[in-house]
Amino acid sequence: MDAKRRFKKRYIITIALIIIIQYVSSYIGGYTLSESLVIRNSIPNINGKVVFEKEFNGNKVIVWETDTVNYIKLIERNWGIFYRVTNTSGMHALTSDEKMKITWSATNDKNDFYKTLFGTEVLDKDIVKVIVSNHDRHKNITSLSEAKEKSTVYIEMDVENGYAAHYSYLKNAYVGGYTFRGLNSQGEIISIY
Repeated sequence: MDAKRRFKKRYIITIALIIIIQYVSSYIGGYTLSESLVIRNSIPNINGKVVFEKEFNGNKVIVWETDTVNYIKLIERNWGIFYRVTNTSGMHALTSDEKMKITWSATNDKNDFYKTLFGTEVLDKDIVKVIVSNHDRHKNITSLSEAKEKSTVYIEMDVENGYAAHYSYLKNAYVGGYTFRGLNSQGEIISIY
């Protein structure tokens, strides 16, 4: 009888601790025990669905599709049990030819390093890959090999379900001035931002 009573008491205390941890953690820093909850309850808090997800060094990048704007979110997992969205950006910028919507966002982590997100919503079905580079925009770059040579950041993103996304941990000097190029299956540039 005593063993049953101790088991019930431990069970109740454990459940109470889990509820308290979940409640406190969600209000202190936006942590939750569930990845789906952190996605749903992070800003923007609008109905939607995950249409793209990819792992990068223990972090996850997702695309949250809504009725109005699609968002890219960086989800970090801390202490092995808590999830937290640390960066979000809406895909608003439309290329002049209306073939892609792009976004990038960077948040300072420590010293001169930034957690940097890149995202593209592909509106043209012919685009199968997106290249992001940060070469000097004032110079006329005519080929991808030249862009790769003259860039400190050169990222190739494969399109999945109409989206491409990437996460990088970059030095401050490498953040900004990005060019997004949409490539077809032959490797030809068919859209640029």
